[in-house]
Amino acid sequence: MHRYIQKIQSYIGIKRYFLSFFLGCLTGLALSPTYLIPLAVIGLTSHLWQIDSCTNKKQSFWLGWFFGLGFFVTGLYWISFALLIDIRTFGWMIPFAMFGIPAVLAFYSAICSLITFKVSCKGYKKVILFAAIWTTLEILRGFLFTGFPWNLIGYIWTFSDSMLQITSIMGIFGLSLLTVFVFAMPYSINWEKKVKNTKPTILALLLLFAIFIFGQYRLSNGNNSFHPDKIRIVQGNIAQNNKWDARNSQKILNKYISQSVSAGFEDVKYILWPEAAVPFYIEDDSPLITILGSAVPQDGYLLTGTIHGLENGSVVYNAIHTINQYGEVAAIYHKSHLVPFGEYVPLRSILPIDKITPGQVDFSKGDGITTLDIKGMPSFSPLICYEAIFPNKVIDKNTPPQFMINVTNDAWYGNSSGPYQHFNMVKVRAVEHGIPLIRAANTGISGVIDAYGRIIARTSLGEDAVLDSKIPQSLTSPTLYTKFGNLSVIAIMIIMCGICYKKKD
Repeated sequence: MHRYIQKIQSYIGIKRYFLSFFLGCLTGLALSPTYLIPLAVIGLTSHLWQIDSCTNKKQSFWLGWFFGLGFFVTGLYWISFALLIDIRTFGWMIPFAMFGIPAVLAFYSAICSLITFKVSCKGYKKVILFAAIWTTLEILRGFLFTGFPWNLIGYIWTFSDSMLQITSIMGIFGLSLLTVFVFAMPYSINWEKKVKNTKPTILALLLLFAIFIFGQYRLSNGNNSFHPDKIRIVQGNIAQNNKWDARNSQKILNKYISQSVSAGFEDVKYILWPEAAVPFYIEDDSPLITILGSAVPQDGYLLTGTIHGLENGSVVYNAIHTINQYGEVAAIYHKSHLVPFGEYVPLRSILPIDKITPGQVDFSKGDGITTLDIKGMPSFSPLICYEAIFPNKVIDKNTPPQFMINVTNDAWYGNSSGPYQHFNMVKVRAVEHGIPLIRAANTGISGVIDAYGRIIARTSLGEDAVLDSKIPQSLTSPTLYTKFGNLSVIAIMIIMCGICYKKKD
């Protein structure tokens, strides 16, 4: 191992940065759907050794930037797939999506590397500070510039329900903190000496084991109960390049209605369609709403993603309509956290580009997260697309819902890692808040997730599917994460930094 450390620290010039990029790629491969977990240990530990070899702040900054570039290119390459839908218009943007977005996000890891280089701690204390700095920057990434908390390092555990249970206390940022702390701890071993200092690494591994045991215990005591009525999730699997072709609109609508009323319709009470499932603009007095009532069970509701137009189409919302069997609208939710460049163009007066989604008008922003309490069904928090990836912004804590719904359309990203990452991230919201989540994707992965993050039922990517399930009940009391949000992980980071504090002589 000592020879390996000497080797990676001996690189200079472009070789040093290429290696850092490669280590970032290795770390990114630990995320969904590959889950090559040991590569993250290699990547993070080696990155710290590389930082030690820097001779100045500039080197450490760019070393971190190249590490972040590799990490985000590996994890976010699929964003460029959305531009293939209309390649004539947006094809020129593919290199910017493939490398430009990761290049911007890489500045977070560049800052992490720079600060880590500047601290005077060594050994396990340096690892502690590195983990705290990394997590702090992940939290900042979650809300700066509208926020993009995608592929936080803690999400490498989404394959394990047991490892996710700690998020009910600390949230996903807490799991990120513990993951970086444990995975980078081999750095603290005195590899060049005969007597190795392995105690911090062993303790870190025991901490990881304790998290697993806690998760196992929590799950073993987490028996499910269900609401009496069933919900039907319809995954239409409509190709994105066909979705807004006017020649296909009626056919698409008919398909969703047909799937909704197919075998077993009399046994369900609620129907859930995905984001923008209705391929028409819907205004408040649209006769189409009456037609949609034909897909609603007796005394039940259809919850469907729509494009809600007002003022003759001059104001447009990405919305969810809740409609009863008589074609009456019981509630409308407008998406409040919009995707930059996807649903609106920031600085539109300056940037000479169009948004990627169809239509010339930018989507308008809704009023924010809410709990819809509709007569005849459990209360729910509606979330459209990537609104469900923001850990502390998915429910109204003053009026907590009995379940969450997430409607999305991952057809933009084809058979890539994007839809898998999206599904696995949103299931963590259920664990964090102890509230089940029901998800409908046009294509992607639809499913029913209980209050412990366990998958009750799910579809496959690229599948025409109808999925019937009872709705799991939420926990009887709010989780610690619901009560305190990110305060717990921030408090832990402050304590960790206090441990590492060293007075100057």
